[in-house]
Amino acid sequence: MASNNSTPPLTVDSLNPTVLKCEYVVRGEIGLWLRNYSKICKQIQVLILLRRYCFLCVFF
Repeated sequence: MASNNSTPPLTVDSLNPTVLKCEYVVRGEIGLWLRNYSKICKQIQVLILLRRYCFLCVFF
């Protein structure tokens, strides 16, 4: 396979700034699952913090 050196290589500096700001949105069943999973993780974090706080209140 012959290489084509007529076009410069693609770099971050040569990309359009709008392309760099682009975001990808996950949709459909996977997106719903990820949102639910994220909510559950946040709820678990809150429960862990409450448990630590209650533990400290009992002993101090």
